[in-house]
Amino acid sequence: VNTVPRSNLLAIKLSTGALTNFAPVVNGQVKALALSPDGSRLYIGGSFNQVDGKTRWNIAAFDTATGALLNTFKPAVGGSYVNAITATDTTVYVGGLISAGNGTARKNLMAFSASNGALTSWAPTADLQVDAMVLAPTNDKVIIGGRFGTVNGATQRGLAALDPSTGTVISSWIAPSIIKNGISTGSNAGKAGIYSLSVDSDSI
Repeated sequence: VNTVPRSNLLAIKLSTGALTNFAPVVNGQVKALALSPDGSRLYIGGSFNQVDGKTRWNIAAFDTATGALLNTFKPAVGGSYVNAITATDTTVYVGGLISAGNGTARKNLMAFSASNGALTSWAPTADLQVDAMVLAPTNDKVIIGGRFGTVNGATQRGLAALDPSTGTVISSWIAPSIIKNGISTGSNAGKAGIYSLSVDSDSI
C-alpha cells in the first residue's frame, strides 16, 4: 500500500527524503555504486545483464543530470557479481567475484577506461572475492578489502593497497600487516573478510 514500483535501484532527495523520478529497470541485484569525481556519472555494479532493456553485463553508468543510461560506457564484466567500484576522471576500477573484462581473463579485479569502456592493462589478482574498494584521497592508492588471502600471489589477508597505474601491491602501506581478516585456506576460507571501506580527507 502506498508504494511506488522500482526495479533494484532508486533515488531519493537528500533534503526531503522524497522519491525522485529516477527509475531505471535493472534485471538483477545492484551491489555497488560509485560517482565519477565530478558527479556527472553514477556507476553501478552487481549481478545483472540488462538495464532499461539494453544489454549490460554486471556494470553500467548513468548520466546523473538526466538519469539516462550511458551508451558510451558499456563494458562487460564476466563472473558472478561486481561488489565494488571506484573511479577517477579517466579510469573505473572494479572488484568482485569476477573472471573477465570485455572477454579478457581477469581475477576479481579489473579496470576500464571511463571514456569508452575499454579494458585497461590494470590486472592485479585476488585469490578470492573483493568486497570493497576506495581510492585514497591523494589518488595514489586503490585500497581493496575482501575475503581474499593473497593478492598478486603474495599473502594479503583481506586488505591491500594497489598502485592505480600498475596494480602492484604498495608494501610501504603497512595497514595490511596490522589488520588481517581474509583467509583463503582451511575451514574458514572465504568466510571472514573486510566487507566495506570508506574514505575521508586523510583516512581509510
